[in-house]
Amino acid sequence: MVSNARDIHRHALPNGLVVITETMQHVRSVSVGIWVRHGSRRESLAENGTAHFLEHMVFKGTERRSAEDIAREMDSVGGMLDAFTSKEQICFNAKVLDAHPAQELCVDGGEACQQMRTSASAMSSLN
Repeated sequence: MVSNARDIHRHALPNGLVVITETMQHVRSVSVGIWVRHGSRRESLAENGTAHFLEHMVFKGTERRSAEDIAREMDSVGGMLDAFTSKEQICFNAKVLDAHPAQELCVDGGEACQQMRTSASAMSSLN
């Protein structure tokens, strides 16, 4: 039976990053999401399309791994990587089954997640 009580925690780190966690005992997966508070609404005419462009660049691969390598690794463990851009935000997210280590979310020693953070930082600097 699933409990209606939710185990949600919010942590604000010294660098301004807000981390929200929720433990859901009945769910058999691990998910990570990075939301950037910069969507298409905040782009100037000269920047039009930048948010969506950077969202897509995250999935073009890293210095050591091609986009196909990363996709195949995630697929091989039943995981997924995804993203979207809205008027208010860009979201990058990843999910794997709980049978696999959490580091599967950031394949290749964190290179894919580092690329997500770099794009998030680039979008923040457009303000």
